[in-house]
Amino acid sequence: MTINMTINIIFTRYLYLKSGVLESLEKSVLKRDLNESLFWAYEIYFSGFEEEIFGFLFQLMERYFTNFPKLIKFLKKKEREWKETKQEEILGTFLKNLCLRDHTGTETTKRQVYIIINPKDIDCFRNMETIPSYKILGQKCIYSGTKKEENETLLNTFRNDWLFYASFSPIWKTRILENNGEIDNEKKTVVFENDDDTDSFYDKYGYEADEQTLEIQKRCLFI
Repeated sequence: MTINMTINIIFTRYLYLKSGVLESLEKSVLKRDLNESLFWAYEIYFSGFEEEIFGFLFQLMERYFTNFPKLIKFLKKKEREWKETKQEEILGTFLKNLCLRDHTGTETTKRQVYIIINPKDIDCFRNMETIPSYKILGQKCIYSGTKKEENETLLNTFRNDWLFYASFSPIWKTRILENNGEIDNEKKTVVFENDDDTDSFYDKYGYEADEQTLEIQKRCLFI
């Protein structure tokens, strides 16, 4: 299947294709792979889509976990807690308790056991910066996820226009604006006010998508 380039292309904090992250998250939850589920969920969360990732997980629960009403009730309570506290580990609690359960089964006992994730348990998923910045994708893009057919147009977009499409993630938009960048939707470019701002931005966030290995490029695009 060839990806339709008319759809929204959004790159996440580590330049994964956002739609591929969500698809891979769904599959990793259903196969009860906690580490991979946490990886994909926090890739969305720390890209700035906090509300969206909780909504996505509730959609999964409505689709696959309707036989676990007590679990859903517990997780709705945890979501309300997150809205009040913004504790990042609550998302991990969601994933831990989903992955403990076989979605093809049902609640069989009156007493249910729920696991609470601690803040330190998600330290490895938090945003990371490294020097030189171009090395970060090789260090952090460790999962390949659900693959689609190879798409040369998408590869060229990743290599040449990654920053523009990353700007649709809140984390990248904030980084651009903090360095006096302007997002030009008509020209599909990001420009900075002067050379100092450009240098400042790329010193910290110059991921050099076109210089990554082909393996990393395909991994980010799920092809």
